[in-house]
Amino acid sequence: MLVLEACKIIRDESGWDIGVVFTGADKGNLNYVREHSDRLGLEKCVKFLGFVEKEDILELYKGAACLVFPTFFGPDNLPPLEAFALGCPVIASDIPGAREQLGDAAILVSPTNERAWAKAILGLRNDEMRTQIINAGLAFAAKADWDEYGQRLLDSVNEFASVRRAWN
Repeated sequence: MLVLEACKIIRDESGWDIGVVFTGADKGNLNYVREHSDRLGLEKCVKFLGFVEKEDILELYKGAACLVFPTFFGPDNLPPLEAFALGCPVIASDIPGAREQLGDAAILVSPTNERAWAKAILGLRNDEMRTQIINAGLAFAAKADWDEYGQRLLDSVNEFASVRRAWN
């Protein structure tokens, strides 16, 4: 919902009808998201592709203005790492672990503030800012130690597992 709300803010304040593509399998929430998109008047600029094959995902990254990766959980950073490697700027949630895993290669914003997401997306229309964040992502991907990254990701998952046990 945050992405849709940010898109409405962008349209209302700048006149830009930014196109949005949602990918991934429906885990039971797709109709709700579609209906919210329609309520905001965004139905013409939002596409729901479902599961997308690897080759098609690569083309989406290459043609995207940015990868917008809001989450309350994680960090699960495979999409940002893919985007970095393909020169696609990343805006991600500023949650525990994100700064350690993404460094300065992504623009990090609160996962609850749609206005901050809109501002970050609009900021990438500035050529200097866009170039800076793309270069940071490419540099991050080039120096990534995938074994170390994998271990950090496993450590994060293990840490979250202990938190999860406390839930009903």
